Amino acid sequence: MNHENFESKSEQFPSKEIVLDEINKHAEGLELNVTKELSDDTGIYFLEMVSENPDSEGYIREYTYSRKSLKTEEDLPPKVYVAYFEDGMPVGGEEVFSF
Repeated sequence: MNHENFESKSEQFPSKEIVLDEINKHAEGLELNVTKELSDDTGIYFLEMVSENPDSEGYIREYTYSRKSLKTEEDLPPKVYVAYFEDGMPVGGEEVFSF
């Protein structure tokens, strides 16, 4: 990811718009709902989105962006993960991208 897309020169993290754009590219047209969003002075640090309907393979997708530990509040490398669920049970997941 090109750092020119970040909110300011001193900003080390992507804006919410950039995160949403990258998630939507991976979601391949699935309708997603934001289920949790947390921000601080620097911007968004946690975002969770879940698909309304199953994807073409029958899985519900849950996307999670984070750049800060929710337990320690320590900065982390900004990344997006996706988890796949079938009948409410997790069946897999992967890192979608990192910034």
